[in-house]
Amino acid sequence: MLLSTTPVSEQNGRVRTLIVGDNVNLRRLLRYNLEQEFPMMVVEEGASDRILGKGYAFSPDLVFLDIQFPGGRGPDPTERIRKDYPRTIIISLGRHDLPDEHLAAIQNGGNYFLPKRSTTFDEINTLIRLISSNLVL
Repeated sequence: MLLSTTPVSEQNGRVRTLIVGDNVNLRRLLRYNLEQEFPMMVVEEGASDRILGKGYAFSPDLVFLDIQFPGGRGPDPTERIRKDYPRTIIISLGRHDLPDEHLAAIQNGGNYFLPKRSTTFDEINTLIRLISSNLVL
C-alpha cells in the first residue's frame, strides 16, 4: 500500500490519533493500548455520528476507522476523511477478514485494513512501528 508523508502535528511533535467507531469497548481498549505503547500520541475517540457528523476536534495524523457503521448506508466515512485530510493515514477496521472488505477499504482511501475479530494489539503496535517513519513516534 502506498503512503504519503504524514504531517506530524505541530503540538509538541505528538501524533494526533483519532479512533472512530460505535463500539465503545473497542474504542476504549484501543485507546488504552495506544496510550500505553506510544506515549507521544494524543488519542481522541468517539462514535461515528459525533465525530464525523460535527467535524474533528483536531486534524488527525492517524485514524482508526470502524467501517461497519450502523445502517451501513450513506457516504463512506473513509472518503470524507481522505477528502478533508488527504495526508492522514487511515487504518480501516472491518468485521471480517474477507478480500472484499480489504479491497473496499483500500479503494475508498484507506491505507491499511485490519479485521477486528482476529487482530491483536501486538499486531496493531507492529503496524504502527512499521509506519512510524511517517508518524515520527
